[in-house]
Amino acid sequence: MLKITFLLFTIIALCLAADPLTLVKKDYVTHTGYYYGIPVELHVFNIITGLTKPPSHIRSNRIYVFIPPSGGYKVQKNLIDFIPGDNGYSDLWHVNVVTGRKSGDPPVKSVSDLLKLERDNCVKIKPIKLFVNIPIVGSGSTLKNPLDAAAKTVYYRGQIVNCFDFGPTENLDVTAPLVHVLDNKENVVLALPSTIPGEKDFSAWWNIFNVSPPYFHNITTILGEIKQYERFFSGININCPIVSVGGKPVRGDPKWEEKLCKRG
Repeated sequence: MLKITFLLFTIIALCLAADPLTLVKKDYVTHTGYYYGIPVELHVFNIITGLTKPPSHIRSNRIYVFIPPSGGYKVQKNLIDFIPGDNGYSDLWHVNVVTGRKSGDPPVKSVSDLLKLERDNCVKIKPIKLFVNIPIVGSGSTLKNPLDAAAKTVYYRGQIVNCFDFGPTENLDVTAPLVHVLDNKENVVLALPSTIPGEKDFSAWWNIFNVSPPYFHNITTILGEIKQYERFFSGININCPIVSVGGKPVRGDPKWEEKLCKRG
């Protein structure tokens, strides 16, 4: 029997309150799935539960990126208003460009302060057609392979919080299906994503469907060969960025902020 460790629920640490000090330090390891027989490695981050039907789009929140008007280095750390524990938190962020600040200005550390500056015509805020996958994590958290995503910090309501920047999403805020093959005790023995980075329908936000074949010991790793079994939506959507396909690393653009700044 294929024994694949994909412990969806045991590796998640949910916070009871939106307090950066309650964010748990974790060492994030990768988990193995199969895309039509090809092994893929993926991380597991934020889970959304209690869904009645699979969403076609996932919620996003704003991330504010401060850039100089004429190109150059980023003015300050990015700014957010949600962390795990806040109602409506999501690892998906819609980029909003902020201009009007310059290096040497006191940093803007809260969204409320930023919006006041906007009302006073001191800054301009412009949403752009760019979404990024940036899970917020506890201080000191690590990735098994640090090259999978850049470890960064951002401002949140006057405090600094940690995050992993997996870069821009390929398809904005859309979702994709991923199948969990269950054994007769409802343990996950196989994870089968329906798409991979580079495919036109790829998304790291997976709607989880469960399949319980009678002969799970000999189940195939090819998604199309289990189509005869009924799939049940689990009520879960989860952020699982794929970081390797067939042993080859796949990563988001680590220079997306730098490119925004150069554009000015």
